[in-house]
Order: sequence, then structure tokens, then C-alpha cells
Amino acid sequence: MGGAGARAHHPPLVFFRGLETPGRPRLGLHLVLALLSTVSGQERGCSPEDVMPRHKQLGQMRSVGAATCTFWRMVTLVTWFPLAASFGSRLPAKALDASPGALLLQGIRTQKQWADERCGCPQLLVDTDGGGDDAFMLMWLISLCEAGNRCTIQAVTCSDGNVPAAQCVKNVRHIFALFPDARVPPIGATAPKGGGGDGGAAHIHGNDGLGGLSARMKLAADDGTRDAAELIVDTLLQNPLLVKVVSTGPLTNLAEAEVRQPGILLLAAAVIWMGGSDKAGGNITPLAEFNSWSDPAAAKAVLAVRNDTVVLPLDVTTQLVMTREHVLKLVKDNRGSRDVIDSTHSDACWAERNYTSDGDGRRDFMVDLAAFMWNSNMRYRAVGDKIGFLVHDASVILHLFYPATLRFYYTYLHISTEDATRGFTYSDTRVVPHEPFGNAWVAVDVDHVRGIATMIEDLKLVVPRVPCHEKSVAS
Repeated sequence: MGGAGARAHHPPLVFFRGLETPGRPRLGLHLVLALLSTVSGQERGCSPEDVMPRHKQLGQMRSVGAATCTFWRMVTLVTWFPLAASFGSRLPAKALDASPGALLLQGIRTQKQWADERCGCPQLLVDTDGGGDDAFMLMWLISLCEAGNRCTIQAVTCSDGNVPAAQCVKNVRHIFALFPDARVPPIGATAPKGGGGDGGAAHIHGNDGLGGLSARMKLAADDGTRDAAELIVDTLLQNPLLVKVVSTGPLTNLAEAEVRQPGILLLAAAVIWMGGSDKAGGNITPLAEFNSWSDPAAAKAVLAVRNDTVVLPLDVTTQLVMTREHVLKLVKDNRGSRDVIDSTHSDACWAERNYTSDGDGRRDFMVDLAAFMWNSNMRYRAVGDKIGFLVHDASVILHLFYPATLRFYYTYLHISTEDATRGFTYSDTRVVPHEPFGNAWVAVDVDHVRGIATMIEDLKLVVPRVPCHEKSVAS
């Protein structure tokens, strides 16, 4: 089990994953990518704490120092760069585009990109299912990417879950419409295979996933909705080992991308999933968490691809409660002494306003969505006696940008696809030899106080402090 602040994003051992899976195509590409992983060591977090778990998986129970990482990076550069350059220069232009030499040259060129990103600015592909906590997660992420300049959203894909995928696409565009200066990334959607949400979660998130508020929201510019699996494949092929895939819904889209292009998820810098339950029970059935239950076959398939998937289960996400007091801290400085939450829902004229594409609109939408979400959460006793709601999906942002708030342990996570135990996730924690090796880093604890406080402070980046008398209300 990792200590406080254990990091679970390690350089992927792509070559060994290729060997572990007999018959996996394009093993040469896996070798190339493994070498690139070695070259990128320092930028990718190659430290003793990161490397040891990988060597434990390979049976090498010994400590690896930072000097080892540096040594192998230099060996790889000195040995393979001249070979790749010579090999690539002798090929026709058309062949060069797909040759191993070109792939290696392209990968070595990306080392400059990694060096440029040492400030910690990850590229992200977000896979979501359009619920209320997804909206808060996306607003938090946009605030970090746009106002904080700490990340880049390369693409967003939508799956059936809290709402149908088509409605999820609309919700994503609604959220981006609140941030007129933000770049709207390509958006994709696809239907689940065989599982689906069986009606979604309207009882928690509303029929539109946004508490019925979407009717008063603008839509960001629509450049067309792409096929989600195709968008995932293209994004990872164009940015090998640079993009972290973050999923806060069923893993339908990731599984479909893997079917269409076997091994494609190995090109992700990391795969992070909010889903499953370790020992906390379920929230859709007594055993299963909603995302794992919605498409258990997809979750099982995705976890079988890599040996380092990061899983944020109900055990930690149920500790992340945004209370009425938290929302007041977010907005109280923007409306003087006025009690915004009470007045928002007692003033009929105010309640019928449209949300403007500025700081006022973002703040008003956050308040209204929070009020809806804590009413639905309290109705189902999800937060005990607190006035608040669970922001499950905020856990992925904590892992990406504030890893010291989480603790993990390494295990092999199983997912049941049987009808009686559909979506049940479990691992064997007995101290006995295990085969196969682990496939996931599972979060076991979170500093929820610091986590929620950090979320509130980051959201203030996009909620400007406007005096009450200067605020305009659109009806």
C-alpha cells in the first residue's frame, strides 16, 4: 500500500505488456514505445518510488535509484537515435510515415514536448457521462486549464450513463458555453455495447443530467460530434504517451477503442477511472458501483489491457461531500452579505434567468446545480445528515493535480459480469503468491477536507468577485 501522496502514474512497461499477451499485434511498436518510456524517465516521474512497483511485478525485488533511470535514458538516446535516423532516411516518403524508424524519430522528437511540460501541464482526454458531478469536475478542470494554465483538454468523449450519450454531448457544450474564452475540444459520443445505463440516473442528476437547468444555458459552437472510439484512437495515435485518459463514467468508449485498435490504450500516458468499489459496497446495487455496473464487460476489458490503471472507487469518492457551507465560501464574497442560496430559490424572477457566459453565469449555475444535487443526494440519504452532495468525479482532478491527498494500493482488480453480481469489483488481498500480476492502483483513502477546500479555491479562479450592485440579471 502506498503512503500518503503515493503517485500511481508510472512509465508504462509497454514492451512487457506486449510479451504478456500472446498474439498481440504490432509488438515492434510496443518495443519502440517502451524505449520512449525509458527515454522520458525524468519528465514522466521516473523516481525510486515510481520504478519499484514495476520491478516488483517482474519479480525483481530490489530498489532502483534515480541514477539507473538517467543511465538507461542516455543509453537509449545514444544507441537508438542514430539507428532510427539512418533507417528512416533510406525509406520512401510514403513508407516513412508508417515505418518503425519514423515512429521512433517522432517519439524522440516528443522528448522536447515532455521537457516543455516539466511544469506539470498534462494533456487530457476526458470521457464522461454527463451528470451533475461530471459538470463540477469539468468546470474545475476548465478552470485549471484556462485560468490556471495547468493542462490541455485534447478531446472529450461521452457515453451512456447518468444520461444518454447524446444528452451528455449537449451538457458538455453547455458547460463550455459558460467559458467563452476556453477552446472547445473535439467531442465524441457512442452508444454502449450490450450494457448501458438501463435508464440512467435521472433520480440523482435530473432528466437532463444538470438538474433541469440546461434549458436556461447556451450551447458552445458545434463543430460536429465524432464517433467516440474513433476520436480516442486518433488522439492517442497522434500524441503517443502524451495524453492521460480520464474517465468518470462507464468504460464503454475506451473498450470500443481497444476493440478497433488493439493496444491503443497502451499509448495513453495513463488511464484513470472513477468507478468500482473496493470495500464500500455499491450505490446502484448492494454490491456494485454505478459506472462498473453500467457496462461491466467494458470495464473488465479495459482493466485487462494495462498493468497500471488508476481506479478511484466509492471508498474515497463517498468522502468528497460539497456542503452548503462550501458553496457559500465559493460565492459569498461575490454578493456581499446576501445569503445567495436562500435568495436564489425564493426570488421567482431570479430563478427564471438564463445563465450568462461570464463569471456571474458560472457562479449562478454552480449555486443552482449544487442546490439541486444536495436535495437529490439527501433524498437518498447519500450524505447522512449533511446538507451537501457527493462530487465523486472530483477525485480524478485530485489525483491529477493534488496526488498528496490520496493513498493507493496495488492489486489485481476483478469485475463480475454475471447477472447476479453484475458490476461487482473485488480483489484478493490475501498474502499469498498471485497470478497474474496486478492490473490497477486502487485508491483507499483521501484527505477530503483538503480536497474539497482545494476544489473551492480553484473554482474561484473562474468566479470573479463582482460587487452585488454591479451584477446584471438576464431573464
